[in-house]
Amino acid sequence: MSEKVPDAASLPFSSDVVASFSCHGIEPGKDGTGQSKVNQDCACICYPFCSDARCALFCVFDGHGRHGEAVSSAAMDFIVADLEERLLADQPIPEAIEAAYVNCNLHLRDAPDVNARWSGCCALSLLLHDRRLWCAGAGDCRAVLGMLLPDEGDGPLLEAERLSRDHKPDDPDERVRIEACGAGVRPGCDDPFEPARVYRDVAAPRKGPGLAMSRCLGDLADSGCGIVPTPTIAYRELVGEGDESGRREAFVVLASDGVWEHIGDEEAVELVSKFWTAGKPAQLAATNLIAHAALRWRYEEGNYRDDITAIVAYLPCLPN
Repeated sequence: MSEKVPDAASLPFSSDVVASFSCHGIEPGKDGTGQSKVNQDCACICYPFCSDARCALFCVFDGHGRHGEAVSSAAMDFIVADLEERLLADQPIPEAIEAAYVNCNLHLRDAPDVNARWSGCCALSLLLHDRRLWCAGAGDCRAVLGMLLPDEGDGPLLEAERLSRDHKPDDPDERVRIEACGAGVRPGCDDPFEPARVYRDVAAPRKGPGLAMSRCLGDLADSGCGIVPTPTIAYRELVGEGDESGRREAFVVLASDGVWEHIGDEEAVELVSKFWTAGKPAQLAATNLIAHAALRWRYEEGNYRDDITAIVAYLPCLPN
C-alpha cells in the first residue's frame, strides 16, 4: 500500500465530495429547558491513509458513560494509528482491522488519562483502497450506501443498502454469547420505546450495566457480561460506472445513532441524494442530514437530544 503522495493542490478530497459534521446533544436543565451537553461523538477522515493516494479511512465514534468523550477520542486516535502501522507492515486487511479494535481495549486498560472501566464507545470505520471497501463496526453506529438504480426516464432513483450491522443485545447470536457469560438481556418495548439492554442480573437491573449494545470499545468492567470489542467486518468491491445491472454506488453515509434513532436508512439516502443529484457539496448534505435528525429529536423527545455525527462521501472519491 505505498505510492507517492500527490501535492495538496491535486488531492481529490474536499468538502465538495467528502465531509463530516457533528452536533452536541441537549438534556433537560433544572428549569426544564434544554441545555447543551458534552459531545461524546467524534469522527475523522484520513486521506491519504498509509501515505497512499488510493487509500482513505473514515471513522465515527459514539461515546457513552461518564467519561464517554475521553474514551471515544482515545479510541479514535489509537485505531487510526494502530491500523496504519499494521497495514504498512503488510498485515492482511481484515486481520489488521480486527486487531486494531481488539487491541484498543488493551490500550484503554492502561491509558493513564482515560477511565474506560464504566464508560465506552461504539465504533465504525470504513477503509477504501481503490475500488475495495471494508466496513467494520462494534456497536450501533451505522454505514449506509446510496445505490443509484437504472435510469428509466423518471430521473435519478436511489435506494439504501446497509453496510454495517447494529449489535443489539436481543439479536439471537449476540444474546447467546451474553447468556453464556451468565448475564441476561431484558427485552425492549415499543410503548414507550425502550431498547433491549444487557444486565448482570435481569431481576436486579441496578447491578448494571444496562447497555443497549452488545459490542463496543471500553466498558472494561462489563466484559464478563459478554460485551466485546470484536467488530463485524463487511467487504465489497465498488461497482463503478460499467456494471451491466445499471446499479452503482453514489455515496456512503456513516453516522452515530443520533442520526439513526429517528431517521431510517432510506430517508437518510433520500435526504443526501437531493444534494448529490443537484451536484451540491457533500458538506451541505452532511449538515442538512444532521439538521433533520436534530429536528426529529425535538419532535420525538422534546428537550432531550443525543449527540449527532455524520460523514458523507460521494463515490468514487479516490483517484484511479
